[in-house]
Amino acid sequence: MKDFTSPLSATENRTQRNEVLDAVAGLLILHMILGHIMAWSYLKKTDLYAWMDVLFFFMPWFFFKSGQFHRDGHYLRQLLSSARRLLIPYVVFSLAGYAVKCYTLSLHNDFSVHLTRVWTKFSHEGVLPGNGPLWFLLVLFVARQVYSLCPHRARVPLLAVAILGAFALQHFFSVTDPIYPASLCTGLFFYGLGHQLRDVPRTPSFVLTAFLLYAGICLVQLSTLDMRTNLLYRGHFMLWALAAAGGILSINALFAALPGWLLLPLRWVGRNSMSFYVTHMIWITAAKFVLMKRLGCTDHVHLAWGLVAVCVVVLPLQALLFRLPVLHLLMGEKVRRRRQCPKPVPAQEPPTAEPSTASRPESPGCTP
Repeated sequence: MKDFTSPLSATENRTQRNEVLDAVAGLLILHMILGHIMAWSYLKKTDLYAWMDVLFFFMPWFFFKSGQFHRDGHYLRQLLSSARRLLIPYVVFSLAGYAVKCYTLSLHNDFSVHLTRVWTKFSHEGVLPGNGPLWFLLVLFVARQVYSLCPHRARVPLLAVAILGAFALQHFFSVTDPIYPASLCTGLFFYGLGHQLRDVPRTPSFVLTAFLLYAGICLVQLSTLDMRTNLLYRGHFMLWALAAAGGILSINALFAALPGWLLLPLRWVGRNSMSFYVTHMIWITAAKFVLMKRLGCTDHVHLAWGLVAVCVVVLPLQALLFRLPVLHLLMGEKVRRRRQCPKPVPAQEPPTAEPSTASRPESPGCTP
């Protein structure tokens, strides 16, 4: 069992995955997928959907987690690495989602009308139709570049300007078109917050303060916001930001204190969260079309269960498939080459007049 008082620092060991963050990522990516299923099944007014607001900070958490692994160094190297890990999946699965969307629309004669709206949607939301959740990858890429280019001493003021800018766009100017300036501001804030707090020790008083901040705001005035559109559903923007920060720190500390065996399934999902994330809307779109247009499913609850069944079966199998080297590239990952065993060098006998009868030392084995 991990001690929650130790910092969840990205600098502790860069060669090993942080299993706590993997488990939290697994829970929150499942939360995101379930939310999209319920929204696409017209169940947003149900009690279950309302209770899902307990994890309203799931989107800020992913920015915060990325900030924990921020590295300062050679900027060009960081730029190329970010482009590979974020922009390649963004482009590939945006086109894949758009192709599926066009196909489903063409089957009921909506394709021509849809084509006229493609550029409008892309210029306003930064994504193609068919895979809207991918806005996160583009915003994270830009936020990482802005944070990397900012001088170290100006980073804390930059975070203050970013969150206040997002608040001003939402509260005073009601700017929702285009939507990415506000989402960039909030994403930059939580990305930088993750970097600034990654080495702060998670003492009991620190964790308790974070939990009280989260729980207190939720009890007094629950504040929820759609981070993509910067639309405030209830409460106050600044209360949402503070409660989200408290919730992020609280859930990380909670999972660090839980026994590892309890988190095994979530850790597996977290390690494969990118494949779950970039494809789940494609499968939801295709499955919804089949269930409603081909099988005649009109009951919203039955539709939701059908989408859940598709995701439960397809997404884990797909995650295994994406381990293939060619598909690994589509996820923005490097192809890992197997290390080859060097050929053992035969030991040489000592120069003696007579042949040595001593046993030769064995060649060292190949360490993978």
